[in-house]
Amino acid sequence: MTPLRFALFSLLTIGLFSQSKESPKVPSKQLNAKITSVKPCTDRPNTLSTWLEYYYVSNSLYLHHVNAYFECALHDYYVEASLSGSDLIVKELGKQNSISGCGCYVDLSYRIDDIEPGTYKVIVNPNRDTLYPNSLVCTLELHESATGAIRLDNIPMVNRVPSFQIK
Repeated sequence: MTPLRFALFSLLTIGLFSQSKESPKVPSKQLNAKITSVKPCTDRPNTLSTWLEYYYVSNSLYLHHVNAYFECALHDYYVEASLSGSDLIVKELGKQNSISGCGCYVDLSYRIDDIEPGTYKVIVNPNRDTLYPNSLVCTLELHESATGAIRLDNIPMVNRVPSFQIK
């Protein structure tokens, strides 16, 4: 094989195997999200599970994350939310005032506005370093007055009425 043929063969082979098979990314839309209440840090969760309680009304989704895990040094909690197709990405955050090396559990309530009725995959804290090995993911079907609770391993909690107040 001549050097020119080898070079052409190599370029064609590299070109064929390097083509991306990923689907195009849907641009994300930032949503208005606001903390409505925070139960202070405790070193022990009140149960061994974490879950989301939810209520949907007038295109606003009210979420209450029970046993959200944070570093002890965080304060001034806030939420960032975005919508990418049917994926609702929620980042629960806080400002850090020091390096603590410890963790605690917080019950965090917040409201996310401008969400149309539909079925959404809710991804809570993607890529955040917590006790949980992966993002917390569940599926919610939102329609007027939809309410319920779901463990973050996507198992509905039967007959559980949200315990938080809408503000």
